[in-house]
Amino acid sequence: MRNFLINKISLSPNDEVFEHVHALLVSQRGILLTEGYFSGHDELWGKDIGKIDFNQDTLYDIRSVTKSIVSILYGLALEYKNVPHLESSIIEHFSEYRKNDSFDHINIEHAITMTMGIEWSEDCSYHDIRNDEIGMDIFFPKQ
Repeated sequence: MRNFLINKISLSPNDEVFEHVHALLVSQRGILLTEGYFSGHDELWGKDIGKIDFNQDTLYDIRSVTKSIVSILYGLALEYKNVPHLESSIIEHFSEYRKNDSFDHINIEHAITMTMGIEWSEDCSYHDIRNDEIGMDIFFPKQ
């Protein structure tokens, strides 16, 4: 399998199917079956930073992938009864952020599925404070 998967991507640099594949890891039952890293163009805040030779130490801006990972982990934790049910109000678990009752109806499932009904705009440049992602980074800086 390793030769087929890695070679298929490595030999297809102009193939649109693989043009944004920077890494491929396949594991089964906790055993890493194959691992490969590739070169490709990348962006930082929407700005092209050129061709990058990706490797196991490259940091990735994974953005929306996080939703899938959180959903998987939440599902596993839910199975073991380590987290509240999806229907419970999210603000109950983060009461320090309660400013009023306007978010009381939003539950954990809404957050996981991005159906909270909160306005969010990334329509302007990533260098513009009106971009909600930039605003979030300014008002909630990373530790």
